[in-house]
Amino acid sequence: MGFEQILAQEIEDLGGRDIEILRRAVSFTGNKELLYKANYRLRTAIRILVPIYTFKARSQEEFDEKMMMHNWDHYLNFDGSLAIDAYCDSEVFNHSKYLAQRSKDMICDQFREKFNDKRPNVNLLSPDVRFNVHLKGTDFTISLDSSNESLHKRGYRVKTGEAPINEVLAAGMVILSGWRGEKPLLDPMCGSGTIAIEAALIALGRSPHEEGRSFGFMSWKNFDSELWNKIIAEEYPAFPSFKIYASDSHMQMVRATEDNAMSAGVGEYIEVQRKDFFRRDNKDEQVCIITNPPYDERLELLNPEKFYKEIGNRLKRKYTGSEAWILSGNIDAIKRLGLKTSRRIHLMNGPIEAKFHKFEMYEGSL
Repeated sequence: MGFEQILAQEIEDLGGRDIEILRRAVSFTGNKELLYKANYRLRTAIRILVPIYTFKARSQEEFDEKMMMHNWDHYLNFDGSLAIDAYCDSEVFNHSKYLAQRSKDMICDQFREKFNDKRPNVNLLSPDVRFNVHLKGTDFTISLDSSNESLHKRGYRVKTGEAPINEVLAAGMVILSGWRGEKPLLDPMCGSGTIAIEAALIALGRSPHEEGRSFGFMSWKNFDSELWNKIIAEEYPAFPSFKIYASDSHMQMVRATEDNAMSAGVGEYIEVQRKDFFRRDNKDEQVCIITNPPYDERLELLNPEKFYKEIGNRLKRKYTGSEAWILSGNIDAIKRLGLKTSRRIHLMNGPIEAKFHKFEMYEGSL
């Protein structure tokens, strides 16, 4: 939620067509090359689904009939493996797990009929094909999940603290801030360093994923390894120059940030220090602060209102001329910052409803 516009722009930059913003989703059209690029390059997508079959069914019996009409062996061999994710908002099926189970049964029944009782196995972790079944009312959409594992799992995080921020959320926050390297970026409460690492990957024009990551489309019948190797060899524009600082008051988090940054291949681009934000000297006249302070829904704070008031006081005294983007799920506490909000964006931090606030510390306007 809140990333639809920036995801649409990411898709357009990759060459997507017929882009349409939906509820917490973006649809587009493109070829196989774009499908591969979307998985490898998009920073604010969770998964890329490819619709293959749509139909209406007003009963489970009609659903069974429609499922048996589609040729599932076009995508999967009888000795392969499958997994099915399902979502339903309907009276036809009132439980997503049952819809997934019924979908699997119909696909396997068709294989048995066609291939002398042979059928694919279920593999929930790394199937050859992962199907996604979406039901709204009487409208069914069945898609291939080209990502398999959620795209927020970048693979670089070897250490975490309590309640680490999602990598996609961190990347989206950096993009929403409009930071382009023109001023130093600082996360003064960096935790395990996710915001700083995603910022470095953006600034360097690198994919958020490791080259060795496995995507769902790699086990499809029509996977083109030559095309894939061409895509991962492509270079993308980088910021001409940038500085990124990450600091935390806990040495455990400093070490986690260092290890994660090295794992992501950006260790040399992030200056990591053990610093208490409330004692940290601002070495640059103007910075772009992007941070996710702890709040009592995630980590216990004895006095969150006082904590946020101290953040506001520090920003006023030491960061004049800078801007601060702060994500918080504690709406009452963030009001204690004592700063005028210039922008407010509704986001989700895991299951927590949060707001991403922008504050501009102009001289004499605080």
